[in-house]
Amino acid sequence: MIKLKTLMQLKGKHCYWCGVETVLPYDPNKLKQNSPTREHLIPKSEGGTDHIDNLTIACYTCNTNRRSMSEEEFRNSEFLQHRLGYLYNRGEVQRTKRQLKRARRRERRFWDKIYAEAYREDNARSIAKVTGQAIEEIMLNWTTHA
Repeated sequence: MIKLKTLMQLKGKHCYWCGVETVLPYDPNKLKQNSPTREHLIPKSEGGTDHIDNLTIACYTCNTNRRSMSEEEFRNSEFLQHRLGYLYNRGEVQRTKRQLKRARRRERRFWDKIYAEAYREDNARSIAKVTGQAIEEIMLNWTTHA
């Protein structure tokens, strides 16, 4: 039997069925959804072999749900269609979250500039009260020295 790590180097680390990235190392006693597993394209119950041409990488979720279905049956299965839709929607949600984060960052920078300007003006007024200088003169000194 070919080692899983060797198979991943040959076939890649993405699930053959749903395309999710499988993650090594993992504890073989605690398989998780995206843990890599050896997948027989032609199931052993249908006469498939352990030859490299019949093996690929599949995530634990797809491999366990495929059982002994043929390739065509599994591609058309309700499970795989649902999983692919879920993964696509999850990607859309992540993309939307990133866009919102960027928008918030831009807005925060905008308000930071406004607040900084107001803070400088407020400080200039306080200094003007104490020293008797004009506010414009104080602010002009700050911009020339900065």
